[in-house]
Amino acid sequence: MPEVSVLSASTRRFCIVLCILSIALAVGGLIVPFTLDGIEKILVERKANLAPDVSAAITDTPFKSTVLTALAGIASLVSVLIPLAAARVFAAFSSGKIFRLPTVRTLRLLGLACFTVAFVQLIMPTLLALAMTYDNPPGKRTLLLAVSTNQLFSFLGGAMALIIAQILTEAVRIAEENGRFV
Repeated sequence: MPEVSVLSASTRRFCIVLCILSIALAVGGLIVPFTLDGIEKILVERKANLAPDVSAAITDTPFKSTVLTALAGIASLVSVLIPLAAARVFAAFSSGKIFRLPTVRTLRLLGLACFTVAFVQLIMPTLLALAMTYDNPPGKRTLLLAVSTNQLFSFLGGAMALIIAQILTEAVRIAEENGRFV
């Protein structure tokens, strides 16, 4: 009788393909923002979201440009956490054995990556708006609070991954306990 916790060969091959695609997505997420003026586009978009009088009052200084570029760069770098964590999950699944603690840990890592990305996406518009307008004259400063469906989906995906990881942890414990009796 075949072992229940072993994935089929076709599923393992599919996991390998998904692992490679996830790595490619992560590499693309690292390269594109820094080579195609992605950081500058993020900053232009954030500035366009401000009120016209607030946006007009923004002055560019070397320090401010450095801070804004660093914040936008952090946002871009953090976004690759999900595909990297997904690649680890797919790599773990490609071994075929799902009821193992290393597999569960990779799934937990994916959940934490989703939470981290969602949190950074949640606070980044506020930080960018504050950094852009901190030295504006009174009445021309702004505090921007934004929540998007992408952040909500990241939080939801992270929660699902963490719950599934907890369920698999319990399944691993039961499988190990059953293995001792046989």
